Amino acid sequence: MKQIIQCQMVESVNDLVCSNNHLNNKAEFVILDDQFKGKERLICKSCYLTLSQSLNILPLEDAINVVQKKKNNLIDNLVNQIIPYIQVLEQFVQSIENLKISIINILDDIIIKMNNWILDIESFNYIKRQYSFLEEVDNLTQTSKYKEFQQQYIDQKLNKNIHKQQVIQIVKQIQSLLKLILDENLKQRIEKIINLRQTNEQNKFNDLSGLNIKEQSTNITHVMNQEKVCYGLAFNNLGTLMAAGCDNDIKIWKFQNGKLIDSQITLQGHKNCVICIVFSRKVNWFASGSHDCQIIGWKQIDQNKWHQSESVKIHEKSISCLVLNQNETQLISSSWDNSIKIWIVDSNDNYFQYDYSLNKHESYVYCLSLNQSETNLVSCDDNGCLIIWNKHKTQKWIFSHVIQKTVQDIGYRICFIHDNLIAWQQDSLGITHFFEQEDDQFIQKSQYSLQLKSFNSSDTLYFPSNYNHKRQTLLQKHSKYLYLIKLNYNQKLTIVDCQILDCNHHLIYGSWTEDGRYLVFWSSLEKQFKVFQINYSN
Repeated sequence: MKQIIQCQMVESVNDLVCSNNHLNNKAEFVILDDQFKGKERLICKSCYLTLSQSLNILPLEDAINVVQKKKNNLIDNLVNQIIPYIQVLEQFVQSIENLKISIINILDDIIIKMNNWILDIESFNYIKRQYSFLEEVDNLTQTSKYKEFQQQYIDQKLNKNIHKQQVIQIVKQIQSLLKLILDENLKQRIEKIINLRQTNEQNKFNDLSGLNIKEQSTNITHVMNQEKVCYGLAFNNLGTLMAAGCDNDIKIWKFQNGKLIDSQITLQGHKNCVICIVFSRKVNWFASGSHDCQIIGWKQIDQNKWHQSESVKIHEKSISCLVLNQNETQLISSSWDNSIKIWIVDSNDNYFQYDYSLNKHESYVYCLSLNQSETNLVSCDDNGCLIIWNKHKTQKWIFSHVIQKTVQDIGYRICFIHDNLIAWQQDSLGITHFFEQEDDQFIQKSQYSLQLKSFNSSDTLYFPSNYNHKRQTLLQKHSKYLYLIKLNYNQKLTIVDCQILDCNHHLIYGSWTEDGRYLVFWSSLEKQFKVFQINYSN
């Protein structure tokens, strides 16, 4: 079983105090805006009451949880990358140990044989030192013949001691020794160690290098100042209206020819930052979810007036995502309270009613997505868990299975590309993974995995991924980049081309029009809405 590694924060929570040195006020919130650094981000409750309207703020406990998750996942990824190296090195060490034993055995055997030869030759030498005078006296007058005879005798004895078969055996042993030392398997293991990282990184994922890449910077057609934070925005079906969160409020903008026009309409009802908005595809009606745990419906009555529904508060923590079914009778919400809620909704009457809850997640639920036929719902959470929910014959959503994946990282964005294909974006390494349905299970397809440009960069919450079926294009955010990835899926997924927009900052939030012609995002750095016109190649 894999060991779960937990990082540890070096500071004690009690040591984290308000950066404004308020007396006896411990830090309870964290400012996310980039102009603050380190300790400057820590504020107390009284500071929060003063600053919450103008800054992007997260409760300290939630911030610690997010950081802890990120660090745990980074370490987990590091361990996953280290393990193959360790395994190969351990195999190599074992091979060297086996080689060592074999070499020692061969050398010991050769040494024994050689020592035995030495003893045989020395014993022959010893024997020749002794002679009988009576036997040798006849040779006194036959000096030359005697020498020749003695040499023949010596040669015969030496040849007898140095057996040809023994020589052959030793030669074979030496050859075996050389073969062991020059073992091709050992050479291959060494090459495997050298090339392991290159093999893993280059062959495991697709990247953008072979695609028709267009890095866009000049298609920003319009800019509109917006001081208040905007986490969520959405367009009506015709692309003529945009509803955007502005802290606790919602502003309505007219959208004409790629330009935002302030309608001077501000909708007030939420008590904390608006996080997500989903617009009707039939009428000018939308639902909004907020940090205040409430969901509110808004319907246009006339040109300048919108009707607010009764707010509903069933979730216990922030709303993270809202999804509306196609006939607009059901709203699905996810939350940081680990749950998914199902609502009965009537956009014409601006009416909500809580129906039931889905409760398999054990951590914050970040994102939801419905497939086109609305037979499957997918959700992802802060534990990196991806869950598939099926629509039962009773029309109720029921738990199906947890998707098995090869990485333990979390991801903030998930969406259906087709009825049986899901794209999930890994947080820390900027990799988009794809899961394809086989029978009743969604299976990871590593051959489809796509390494984005923002490699090794972490990301932020919100700005959900979205797939435009007409354009066959996936809108995806990671780090400071927006990706418009053109896909072709006909039994096999092909990545056709990609447009990349460098937004200069990772705290960006946005969406695009239903027809996929315009993309609007709000930049936390510049406090502006930016309108981007999308050009598609034929």
